[in-house]
Order: sequence, then structure tokens, then C-alpha cells
Amino acid sequence: MRSKISIKLMMLVSAMMILPACSQSTNLPQSNANQLIHNGSQVSSQLSNQQAESITNKYWKLKKLHGKTVTMTANQQREQYFIMRINGRLEGFAGCNQFSASYTVAEDTQRVKVGTVTSTLRACPDVQINETDFLEVFRLVDNYTIKDDVLMLNVGKRAPLAEFEAIYF
Repeated sequence: MRSKISIKLMMLVSAMMILPACSQSTNLPQSNANQLIHNGSQVSSQLSNQQAESITNKYWKLKKLHGKTVTMTANQQREQYFIMRINGRLEGFAGCNQFSASYTVAEDTQRVKVGTVTSTLRACPDVQINETDFLEVFRLVDNYTIKDDVLMLNVGKRAPLAEFEAIYF
């Protein structure tokens, strides 16, 4: 009986010694703690702005092709779009067929180069879309402009080849 009481007493004393150490706060002055929080949110907002202006890992829905507004046809499976994955792969849907290619992008200079585009060979006789015109954009593009979730793929300083809108799910 005595050994049980001494064990409980030792555990109680140990807990009393450990608990105050756990509740001690950091030695940072309050102004430094606020500065760290402020800097953290500042870095976070800078990252958010960079991500918002990035063309990678976004679903880009085609809005205009050669200056003309594009609408889905009634029997079209889904809208024309593409996604540039951060692993250097571009993939998308051209109106009837899936397509993919490799790409390189320099976001600091807004330059882009797309490799050879490959696509599935599905026949869609009822869909009235010229996939060739859409896929040609990726062969020709050499730069882009982006503003407010609108992406324009360009060649040289001419009018945009195509205009896309970022879609978020």
C-alpha cells in the first residue's frame, strides 16, 4: 500500500514540475511577434498574386479564336480548353479530340514555346468545329499576356491568336 502511495506522489510531483515548463510563452517581444505575423501575411499575399498571374495549373477555356467569339455547339462534348501542368505538359480538348504537348514557359518575360501537338483521332462528323485552327494556335504562339484571369496567346506583336478565360472549380 505504501509503495502505491509513493508512486502516485512521485507522479504528482513530476507533473507539477513539467506542466509549468509546457505553458511558458516564447521570449519574443510582442512587437516582434506582430512583425512575424505581418511578414507572413505579406509573403502570403505576394504568393497569391504570383499564382493569380501564372498560366500553369489553370483550366483555360477558349473564348475567342482569331478575334471571333467561340461558343459550344449543341452536340459538343465539352468546351475547348487547355491546362499547362507544372511538369511541362500541356493537355486539353480541341472540340472533338484530346490533345497534349510539351511546353516551356518563362513567366518573367511572358514567352512560351509549345512542342509538337499530338491528339486522339476520334471522328466527330456531327460536331461543327475546326480543330485544326484551334491546334494551330499552339504551333504559332511565342508569347502571352495575362490580366484578370484572361489569357491571350500571341505571335509577335500582332493581335492575339486566341483568348482564354481561367475557370475555377
